[in-house]
Amino acid sequence: MPRDPRRSALLASTDGATAVELALVAPVLLLLIFGTMELARIVGLRSELQDAATAAVRAAVARGVSGSAELRAVAEERLWLGRPSAIRAFSVDIESPAAGVDRVRVTIRYVAETLVPLLGLPPIELEVQVAGYRDS
Repeated sequence: MPRDPRRSALLASTDGATAVELALVAPVLLLLIFGTMELARIVGLRSELQDAATAAVRAAVARGVSGSAELRAVAEERLWLGRPSAIRAFSVDIESPAAGVDRVRVTIRYVAETLVPLLGLPPIELEVQVAGYRDS
């Protein structure tokens, strides 16, 4: 059976192969890139919240600040990546587990919105808790 030269030339052509390969690989590659960016941002936010809570505990222990509003202001000064308005809950617990010692615990809950809406991720709630001791 003789071969049709036009059909052989069409089957041997690789003109559109690169475009098809790009169409198959690009969504996965973009998802990987944007997912990595979101993960890095969330890890950075968590670290920043940890630093803010540590600063608030340090202010309570070293300077004797005990008001929740003052400690929240100290924590908000440390936020750079996030928005202080996204803090859902800020709590300060001061307990006395032993005579003459106060345990100061600061808890911050923060809602992080995703930057890339294409990923379809819901808002992520982060919570950090830092405790320290001071003489009462």
